[in-house]
Amino acid sequence: MLKVTGISNITINVSNSEVSFDYTTHNALEGLRITLSELGYPITGDPNTIVDKAKSYVQCALGKLSS
Repeated sequence: MLKVTGISNITINVSNSEVSFDYTTHNALEGLRITLSELGYPITGDPNTIVDKAKSYVQCALGKLSS
């Protein structure tokens, strides 16, 4: 399980492709944005390149294999 310091109360709405959460500082929010982007899940408005899409696909596939 991935933990990001300063992030709590995470809610995921798969049908709407939305994630909501509470954060304690701007640094915590920026850390989460970077972590999600590195995993292939850029925040709305960030660039979503073919590399990002490939990362997202791989992360989804790995998640399904480990379930």
